[in-house]
Amino acid sequence: MFQRQLKFQLVQIFLLIFNLNCSNIHFLSIKDFQKEKLKYRFSFFIFRKAAVVKIKFKKIGNNTYMAELNGKTCGIIGLFTAFRKDKYVSFMKYDEKLKRFIPIKFIKKTQINKKTRESEYFFDFEHGWIKKVIKKFKNGKLIKRKEYVIFLNSLCDDYLTAIYNFRMGVYGFPEKNNEVMIKVFPEKRKKNRFIRIFLIKKYKDKFLLKAKIFKDIVKTKRDEIEGVIDTKMVPLEGILPGVPIFGDIKAYIMR
Repeated sequence: MFQRQLKFQLVQIFLLIFNLNCSNIHFLSIKDFQKEKLKYRFSFFIFRKAAVVKIKFKKIGNNTYMAELNGKTCGIIGLFTAFRKDKYVSFMKYDEKLKRFIPIKFIKKTQINKKTRESEYFFDFEHGWIKKVIKKFKNGKLIKRKEYVIFLNSLCDDYLTAIYNFRMGVYGFPEKNNEVMIKVFPEKRKKNRFIRIFLIKKYKDKFLLKAKIFKDIVKTKRDEIEGVIDTKMVPLEGILPGVPIFGDIKAYIMR
């Protein structure tokens, strides 16, 4: 009897601590995403507005959604980088049983001057594979194309789908001494790839997080980024430490 009471009390204490840690976090829903448009400016050294990134989300069909990220270098930095443009587009569906987004197609596109590189990922989790198509263009003309199939044995996300799933609480939230691991789409040589998110510091209404990433997202000195997110799961600012040539780059939300 005593052991049962003790066990019950320990469970209550654990739940109380868990609720104290997470009660002020407001995970979002699909309706919240459809209302928002996020815009960030990136700066480093004396350059206050080196680049601008815009993110939007919308419904495009029956239970089908699209998230789009567009980035462009600006000003003097734009001149030195040929006004580089980066674009991510994710097509996804919402699974009612799993309560999460499932990626259907992901596009990653980079344009520098007259050259464009585009990668397309087609997800087929029913048959256990992802097809990747790589295209290179010059002056708008296709000069190279190749494709291959990667076989997989479990569900994974693309980068934009992962962001929205994280903000909905699909993976939970990182607590002290614990991490959140997000499985993202494999590449040809690395079939198991995870983004790891850690809690660095907790403020009254904000959280400082660190994420271990991959070079194909952003190449940094330590392959990681840091960011501040509020209790409403809105990313407010971030830092990319040790980007080659540029050094530390900081991002700030634009209201």
